Amino acid sequence: MRRNIFILVFLTLSVIPFFNSVRAEQKGLIPITVGDVKKSKEMTAKERMHFIADYYLKNKENGASDEEILNEILKLIDLDDKKSEEIKKLSLIGKRYKDLQEMAKDAIEQANMTILEKNPGRTDMLIDLDKRETWKNIKNIYVGKTRLEEFFKVFKGNPYFSKVVSSKKLDALLASCANIGRQDVYMHFILFPRDNSFFIMQEEGRSPDGFQVDFSGSENLIFEPIFFPMESVITLNGKKYYGYKEKVYLPFKTRLKNIDENAIVHAKITVNVCKDNVCQKEVMPDISYILNQATFESSICPNIVKQYSTSPKSQTVAIKLKDAFFKKENNGDIYFVAYLKLPMFVPTEVSSILKNEQGLHFADPLLIKDRREFLVKARLLNPEQLKEKATVTLAIQYPNSAAEFEITAVLKHSLFESNISLFSFSAKDFIKTFFMGIKFFALTPVFWAFIIFLYQMFAVSRKTEEKTLFFYDGLKKAFFFICIASLIFLFIVKYFSLPNHLFWGIQFGSPLACFAIMLIFIAISLNWKKLFDDVSVEVFSRFFTKFFLVSKTADIREKAGVITGLLTGLLLLITPMTTLYFQVYELLSRSAVLYSLSFAIGVALPFFVFSLLSEWAANLEESEDAERFMTLVSPLPLLFQILILLLSIGSLAGADVSIIIVLVISAAGALIWKNEAFKNKGIMIVALIGVFLVPLRPTDKNLNNWKSVSFDEALLRQRVKEGKSVYLNVTEDFCLSCLWNKFLMVSRGAPEQIKNGELTIMRVGYADPFLKRLVPKDNLRSLPMNIIFSPKYPEGKIVDAKLKMWSVANIAEEALPVKKIETDPEMWLARKKPKPAEKDKD
Repeated sequence: MRRNIFILVFLTLSVIPFFNSVRAEQKGLIPITVGDVKKSKEMTAKERMHFIADYYLKNKENGASDEEILNEILKLIDLDDKKSEEIKKLSLIGKRYKDLQEMAKDAIEQANMTILEKNPGRTDMLIDLDKRETWKNIKNIYVGKTRLEEFFKVFKGNPYFSKVVSSKKLDALLASCANIGRQDVYMHFILFPRDNSFFIMQEEGRSPDGFQVDFSGSENLIFEPIFFPMESVITLNGKKYYGYKEKVYLPFKTRLKNIDENAIVHAKITVNVCKDNVCQKEVMPDISYILNQATFESSICPNIVKQYSTSPKSQTVAIKLKDAFFKKENNGDIYFVAYLKLPMFVPTEVSSILKNEQGLHFADPLLIKDRREFLVKARLLNPEQLKEKATVTLAIQYPNSAAEFEITAVLKHSLFESNISLFSFSAKDFIKTFFMGIKFFALTPVFWAFIIFLYQMFAVSRKTEEKTLFFYDGLKKAFFFICIASLIFLFIVKYFSLPNHLFWGIQFGSPLACFAIMLIFIAISLNWKKLFDDVSVEVFSRFFTKFFLVSKTADIREKAGVITGLLTGLLLLITPMTTLYFQVYELLSRSAVLYSLSFAIGVALPFFVFSLLSEWAANLEESEDAERFMTLVSPLPLLFQILILLLSIGSLAGADVSIIIVLVISAAGALIWKNEAFKNKGIMIVALIGVFLVPLRPTDKNLNNWKSVSFDEALLRQRVKEGKSVYLNVTEDFCLSCLWNKFLMVSRGAPEQIKNGELTIMRVGYADPFLKRLVPKDNLRSLPMNIIFSPKYPEGKIVDAKLKMWSVANIAEEALPVKKIETDPEMWLARKKPKPAEKDKD
């Protein structure tokens, strides 16, 4: 409420003759100067009203008329920024009214509400902007318990900005919070470069020397260090510098020695200013500022405090440095690597710079943000300069937050590092692993086991609750066995380094291997009903006699459940949904024990929920329609896997091979449909035809080679050096989603750039040493994966793992960058102009 009163007071003083009684001798109008306009542009609406009120009173004392004062005040609002370069430079954040009348109406509406609250029913005390006779009602407003007229006797305007000082290439001023009796006062210098100039603070590898300030002669103040905002990387004459390309705020904190006395600031600034590749230090004229005792706190204080608290040196955000070191690879390259833990909710865009004073030169860092984990990896360009350790400054910034770390990093040689954590915890990741379990359930043969369970519950003849629960218990035993085997595998990966050429999915690199795996799925999809034939279950259970003895499994339905679970485990080993395994491993490796529990709950939850309905299902009448429906639905999850395998064979050996296989399978299926006794012979015929038809290795029709070249690090570096870009498609022969990513980039992302040679598509394997050096941690590396190299990102930028039709063009435009042909109106018109033949037709 007080804010509205102040706005009304300041506004009304500029348009009514209420304070004519304070006139002194007649001296005429004091004009609004360019300096006043510049200072007004920096002010918020509230601060501008302070200035207007003070300006009005001074002019009334000089005998100026209201019309003259108002016309002068309008210069502060209507003056076009383009008319003055000085005004264009000076603008601070804050709400601005388009004209004085709009501001007046807004303030008067708020003030009238206050008057009615204080004086119910007294509409005669209100103010109407269109009725001059009501303007005198300003006296009806109180500030606290003091009448407005008495209040303004003690009011004193407080300047919060020093005078602007200028040199050849820049302007500078000091802004300050008000001294309202607090010991700590925030201030900041504001530097404005002129004529495309910019500031250099530090050359890479050297001590910062681009900015100095001398506070000699200041009184009653203790100055703390300046908190510089995060710099930009600037390349100048072939060297890398850190500096600022535009207006910059340099906040700092001062401490009053005596809070009851005024303080005086004297500051002489020296800045290294560059223009046209020439830099020189400019010494600014002395900036003077008197920090008077103030009635109000400056409204620019929040902005100054924000600049102070969001600078990297403030370290006010919850970014934690987990580890940092130099690492020497087998090929001799040395990298600086830092792992950080970010707060729970962090924007996608995170930036970073590396500084040092020991002569080290770094390539642009590769930044990998994955949920709350953040990796900074920068290649050392002059490794001979590094001894066994070095001190570097790492600055991290994202919108409205930043942090800075002084790190003494030790040199490590390349070695096997375990990337699996056992008991770390994140609520967000814990929930995500649960939904990953549900996704795994829906897209793998686990879904087939679930439908078989539903068949046992709803559609089998002579169904009972007891049989359903026995079958469910058998599934649980097999499920626990698979979970334990998976955890053992994770421990093996953690403590034993597997050969670099071994990785999951390599078994799908052969078209013939994919065909053989497909036959297994076909065989099970044709014979699944034997799980409900007690004789077949007994025969099959002889292969698992020891398992049944150890697990105390005796009931025939329980054995059927175990066999279903073990068959599901077998199918999980050969499912073509391989990229899903990479994603699961990448997630579970963050906390192998805790997240595995969440993942297992997600997989098992549908089984548990439906097991609660066993009694209700047993009481349902048996229905031939239900049995036929379940018979039709049960093989569908396996047919989905068969379809993926067919696509894999087509991508490796050509679409014609897949089409012939489909025709052969369809013919065999038709014969089996007419005569089920032909089932086993049909599978054998398909197998024999496939052996002679499907090649062992990928052919020239391998779609993974489409529109791309094999990875060549030298070629990649050369293309970037030439100012071109490279899209690195991390892929394997079995990765259909990787192939889809490449298709989207070729067709929708940057087709013109690929066609004219500005963008090269390279494919690199998941186990390639280059990728392992680039992304050293397994839980930051997965399939699919997309990396952009360009002059903008010479060391790479990891983009979305799964490109989407509606976003791939934006990703390409931001990272490559892509040229928009249609943005040139003349070219657009030329392309739309009809050809001569078309004119004749018209």
